[in-house]
Amino acid sequence: MIDPVKYSILFKQLTHYTAQELCPFHMPGHKRQTDSSHLPYGIDVTEVPGTDDLHDADGILKEAMERTAKLYGADQTWYLVGGSTAGNLAGLSAIAPKGSEVIIARNCHRSVFHAAQLRELTVHWAVPEMAGDYGMQGSMDPETIRRLLEIYPDTGAVVLTSPTYEGVVSDIRRIAAICHKKGIPLMVDEAHGAHLGFGHGFPESSVHCGADVSVQSFHKTLPSLTQTAVLHLKGNLVSPRAIGRWLDVYETSSPSYPLMVSIDAASGLMREKGEELLEEWRKRLDLFRKRAAALQSLRVPGAEELSGAACFGLDPGKIIIDGRKAGLTGLELADRLRDVYGIETEMSMGSYVLAMTGMTDSEESYRKLEDALQKIDRWAEEASASHRQPELCQAEMSPEPPAFPEPGRAVFPLGEAADIPEVCRAGIGFVHSAGEVALEYVYAYPPGIPFLIPGETITEDAVRYAQWLRYAGFRLHFTESGDDSDKIQVYQS
Repeated sequence: MIDPVKYSILFKQLTHYTAQELCPFHMPGHKRQTDSSHLPYGIDVTEVPGTDDLHDADGILKEAMERTAKLYGADQTWYLVGGSTAGNLAGLSAIAPKGSEVIIARNCHRSVFHAAQLRELTVHWAVPEMAGDYGMQGSMDPETIRRLLEIYPDTGAVVLTSPTYEGVVSDIRRIAAICHKKGIPLMVDEAHGAHLGFGHGFPESSVHCGADVSVQSFHKTLPSLTQTAVLHLKGNLVSPRAIGRWLDVYETSSPSYPLMVSIDAASGLMREKGEELLEEWRKRLDLFRKRAAALQSLRVPGAEELSGAACFGLDPGKIIIDGRKAGLTGLELADRLRDVYGIETEMSMGSYVLAMTGMTDSEESYRKLEDALQKIDRWAEEASASHRQPELCQAEMSPEPPAFPEPGRAVFPLGEAADIPEVCRAGIGFVHSAGEVALEYVYAYPPGIPFLIPGETITEDAVRYAQWLRYAGFRLHFTESGDDSDKIQVYQS
């Protein structure tokens, strides 16, 4: 029997990484703690009699997707092997005809922006409020959506993200009611919410709250393989045929059966043991937060601290750890957790790190994170007593993370900006680009939310925001000029 894995250099490199036994407070949700003996080669089949076809399912795949739809309360569910990216592309393409008007939350994932660009949509941006003083975006105010629908009466769809990367949820029930009163569909990028709607203090799912299209990444919070996701459809405002047609466009014609088994397995686990697993998960989270409340220099905010108009609700499974009082940027805190204490967090941004938890995290993992935070906290307190200057100040930057910049004035629609010829493009120094029209996306990844998009004027706030990210040690992604470029592509008449 041939073993192709032994010829893979990449496999050896990944094995070397996992041998370091870093404690994974990041996705995927299985945290490498599951029995993977059944995956992947033994069930890596293709579309032959008896195995069904994802793009025309009428057998075992149809049955699997129906089981998942019933579990989540959807009318119909599609399995996605291209992640939530494929779902966002197909979902927006299905609900918004080419050239139509849509309202899109500015904090959506770049895949939503790409769908708007490909469909040449006229986008009216909805900007969420800022949550607390952490520099992170909060909930979408339903009144913002109501007001935009009044200003732009030809809007045909609304697209939001809930929960955000940091776990902030919006009042989807109210927003859905506002949209449905106008007879238009609401699509929710719920990539970080596949575990929602099962009780035990976790927020409701967008399907339960009235969203017409919901896209969830199973791999982010459930024990499922990377790239696995689902698209849920509810109600009669969106055609199932349109969803299927656009999934044919954006999804591979050779979907991976191991990935689809992974989705069905996670669904089955939630159906049989979901309540029990979430109850145990919540108990461990509550105990961790109770102990973290004793920290002096590090802050671990909960729903109470972030509550208010800017934070309708918070997923308790996302742990935000703020390092400002300790004199640490988020990147410095993440580096210290990894290099000194063997803990890999999901993301760092501004002054905080994000630790993603899941139902497979052990009590030992929480204790390891708690011990590391206590030691960093004591170090910060001792440094403060000896009058050590915070590292953030030594970097000659404001310790307060700046707000996510407001959109600049739209000069070209997204679709048109992408097709501007080379003769009308020029690369100029980014720090001097305020007032120019951007012709590329700029974002930090994670989370992959563009703060500059093609066709918009570059604002002073956007330049300052980018400079702050750079000073804090983050790499900026320029989709045309290259990663961490000093230049940006702009329109030149």
